[in-house]
Amino acid sequence: MFYPAVVSIAFSLGLMVISPAAGYLAAVVSKPWIDATFDQPFVFGLPPTQVISAAVPMFVLGYIAFVARGANSFSRMPYHRMWLAWIAYAAIFSAVIADDGRLLDGANIFFRHANGLVGFYAAQAWYREEKATKSFVIALIVAGLFPMGTGVYEGITGHHWREVLGEGDLLRNVGMYHDAIAIRVYALQTLAALLMLTVLHLPRDWMWKAAVAVYSLVCVFVIYKALSKSGTLIIAAWALMWPALRRTRHSLLVVTMVIVLGALILSTNIAEKTFWIFQKEIAAVTGTGDAARTFAGRWFIWEDWLSQWNEMSAWQKIFGSGRDSTGIHNDFLMILSHGGAIGLIIYVALLTAISVGVVRNVIARATPWNVAACLMIVMWFIDSVGLVPSAYSAYQWFIWGFVGLALRKDWDGTRDHLSKTSSPATARVPLFSIVP
Repeated sequence: MFYPAVVSIAFSLGLMVISPAAGYLAAVVSKPWIDATFDQPFVFGLPPTQVISAAVPMFVLGYIAFVARGANSFSRMPYHRMWLAWIAYAAIFSAVIADDGRLLDGANIFFRHANGLVGFYAAQAWYREEKATKSFVIALIVAGLFPMGTGVYEGITGHHWREVLGEGDLLRNVGMYHDAIAIRVYALQTLAALLMLTVLHLPRDWMWKAAVAVYSLVCVFVIYKALSKSGTLIIAAWALMWPALRRTRHSLLVVTMVIVLGALILSTNIAEKTFWIFQKEIAAVTGTGDAARTFAGRWFIWEDWLSQWNEMSAWQKIFGSGRDSTGIHNDFLMILSHGGAIGLIIYVALLTAISVGVVRNVIARATPWNVAACLMIVMWFIDSVGLVPSAYSAYQWFIWGFVGLALRKDWDGTRDHLSKTSSPATARVPLFSIVP
């Protein structure tokens, strides 16, 4: 996979120079197989996956600073001030890490966090028009072909490129990736894109619908074989939230189908394996097990980090520890370690503001994109408990791409409606709509 990955990086970056929108889509499509080269050194000892995760933010930030104008300008992006505050502070605490003689570590931390802004900006700036939106969704679906293909092959043949154990020493199917996080995130990304394609763009031909249904089942199969707790919880949350928030006449039918499907699953050995994945959590809830064993024993990691935190200086606690904490398995603790109390406050304020905006929009207008953004926020918070989603570039391109696109579409739609219902002299966007 090394040489295809290198060619893909060169092609994507070269295309971004000619057409940023097309080049970014090329990067999105090629990222899954580039991520398979996580253990192969390329530039300065860094693997191709880290190279593209730094190169794309460099290009996008440069585009924002020197090229973006009009509707694509940074000031037109929802919540741009809060994003600017977060990225600026990320640059500061990353510089502190780099100043300790770890230049690559500092740069690595900065670009990891910067990829959130990349996903949020790129989608709403380049793909907000209907035709471009369809291209963005299709790119996400095409991107899933490689990881889903390898996942199905692994699940059917039993061939494992990497042997990774889950709960109860069960072998997890992780494809060609370092762990199960990457393959199940790509599965969820593909599922979400298929959902949006079905709702907004899919032809009514039954063959297309059948193809989407089969591809969706493939994604669910890959998540199941990855033995992912968070993946299972996210799918369950999505299955309930989508019909409930859309408030359509088909909602009750969909929920009923989910319940029936769940009953059928309970009659198979799939249920046994699913319950086995959550055995420690179930034991803790029922009082038959130790709560410290839940979350795959991450409590011990957090306890060890807390003991180190207590020994840090007041300066480190307020402004950042100066350490790389991407292995801490909790997004908020990682931010607290990287940026201190100030960094955590800025980060939580950003998440809170965006979450409130998404919820407000979905209550007022339950459009497919507004509901999808709500699903993405739920996914982010579920993963933030036991993972560090802020450290994964493809994850952030996907999640914040959906959220940024949904917010921008709603904002533009609200402005257009106000312009049509008001005279040119009095048409104004309410203050709360432009504060972001």
